[in-house]
Formats: sequence, C-alpha cells, structure tokens
Amino acid sequence: MARVQMYASLKTILPLQTREVLLQLTDDDNNGDFMSRPPNAAYRNIQSACASAQAVVDSYIGGRYILPLHRPFPPQIVEIASNLALCCLYDRRRELDVPEGIKDRRSRYMAMLKDIQSEKASVPELRRPTPASALITAPEPTFSQSLLSRM
Repeated sequence: MARVQMYASLKTILPLQTREVLLQLTDDDNNGDFMSRPPNAAYRNIQSACASAQAVVDSYIGGRYILPLHRPFPPQIVEIASNLALCCLYDRRRELDVPEGIKDRRSRYMAMLKDIQSEKASVPELRRPTPASALITAPEPTFSQSLLSRM
C-alpha cells in the first residue's frame, strides 16, 4: 500500500511551536519523543492532526483545483496545513487554555482557505480542472418551429 504524502508533517510543524509544548500536546504515553520505534503516541497524534488539516484544506480547494495534489506541494498549502494541524493538536487538549495566538492563527488560515475557495486568492502552482463540455442529445422535434409559430 502506497504511503499517502501529507501537506504537513512533524518537520513542518516543529518550527511553529516549541518541542516541549508539542510533546505536551501529543505525548499521551509520556515517552518524551516523537520518533520512537514503533511510532509512538506523539508521532501518531502529529500524523492524525496532519491528516485532519489536509482534509480541511482539500475540502476548500477541491472544487477549484485538481486533487490529489502532487509533490512538491505549494508552500502556501504547506503553510496552511501545518498551521491548521497545530490548531488540531491544541483541540486534543481541551483541558488547556488555548492561547489567543492559536485562535487567531486558526481564523487567519481558515480565512485564507475561504479566499482561495471564493477565488479572492489563488495558488498559482496548482492546476485547475478544464471546463467540462456537455454533449446533449435529444430526439428531433415532433413539430417544426414554423408550425408552432402558426398556433
């Protein structure tokens, strides 16, 4: 089974928050690490947050751009997904007070997705679907236009 490439990853989230806070948000088994073998709770929780963020991103850009996206992912998409994944990690810890900066971050990046969806913003690196042309076939009319105009 092919491994699904995600827009965000541990590597793209680490610069957004301190390692200590990320472990507090993810390390359910108190291992103190993200990369123990087999993948531990912290790593699985990061992966889950990245998958959730990707689903949100795809739901907004899917009607406008061709999915699935292929590597290399546009930096704008990586930035949005990484920041939303961080917000998802805070959502896991409902007992913590979510910092205002995280709330603002979620609002800012959701607004970016809405702007992309409504075509107020774009992601130039992505391909748009070609307009579909419809072929409509119908039987020949029973009555001609000239006959109908005389009625």
